[in-house]
Order: sequence, then C-alpha cells, then structure tokens
Amino acid sequence: MKSLEDLEAAFSHGLSAWENEIVGRHAGRMGLKVVKLVKKGTPVDTGNLRRRWRARLDKEGKEFLIWIENDAEYAGPVNNGYRVVRAKKTVGFVNGRYMLEKGIQEYKEGQMGKDVEEMFQDLGKALK
Repeated sequence: MKSLEDLEAAFSHGLSAWENEIVGRHAGRMGLKVVKLVKKGTPVDTGNLRRRWRARLDKEGKEFLIWIENDAEYAGPVNNGYRVVRAKKTVGFVNGRYMLEKGIQEYKEGQMGKDVEEMFQDLGKALK
C-alpha cells in the first residue's frame, strides 16, 4: 500500500467481493425456485421436458443474470405453440402452454419480494 487511495481501492474491492458473494448466492436460490415453479407447470408425457429445466447464473459487469433454460428440442414449441402441418398445408394450431412465463410470473407475485428482502437482510448483517 503506497497511499490512502490504494487502501480505499482495496477496501472497496473487498466490499464488492463479499457483496457479490451474497447477491450471487441469493440469485442462485431465486433461479432454483423459478425452475421449481416452471417444472410444476410443465406438461408430462415421458417426463423428459420437465427434467431438463435448469437455472444458470451469469455475471456481466455488476449485474447477475439468471437464465432459465430447457435443452429439449421441443421445449420452445410446447411453450410457445406451433402450427400443425399436413401435406405442406397448415391445418391447425396448437396453443402454447407458456409454462416458463407462468412460472416466472408466479415467482414474481408470490416469492420474489420475500427473497429480495432476505438478500437485503443478509447484506445488512454483513455490514455490521
């Protein structure tokens, strides 16, 4: 440490590191809760579609991004709907189930406020 500015920068970096750890931990939990709700609303035939839901956490700059993913080939059409085509002619449309959007909305309305409050409480405890 050569100066007060270096000490301040080190202190700031330390605060940022523990803040990121707390926020990252809570964001990961939030993603898992959303996945649980999305799975609950996913239709089951073989169970493959339901099993393949995952939450992934990315950090871009100072922001955490929670990705809810499903790598089943047919996840998009089941969620969003699709055309029924026979002999190169559209003969109908199957409405989407919108399980992803419904699960996210259910989380926002029911659990998100509580989870954000818990995160702020943990950040406050760490400051003491």
